[in-house]
Amino acid sequence: MKYLYVLIFLSILISCNKQAQENKESLVGDYVYIDANDALHVRNNCISLRHVTNEFTGNTDMSVERIPIEECTRNMLQSTCSRCVTDSIYEHLLKTIEKQ
Repeated sequence: MKYLYVLIFLSILISCNKQAQENKESLVGDYVYIDANDALHVRNNCISLRHVTNEFTGNTDMSVERIPIEECTRNMLQSTCSRCVTDSIYEHLLKTIEKQ
């Protein structure tokens, strides 16, 4: 009986982890965002987008370019935000680009 409870618990744990992974990837919307320093973000409310300092001018630059995910290229993934682009989201974006 004890083994049955352990088996049920493990199956629930595995299914929850799989669902959490799917939910993370679904957080990638229809657009990606490129800031003034050409860093890619997946969330338009990312805190890093609010405090972007242009590397060349030293000025705070609030310009953000919204790009449909279908137009995303591999070159855009060279510089990604460490706050909103996790490893799993990065892999998801790579797969999306390769499908195009």
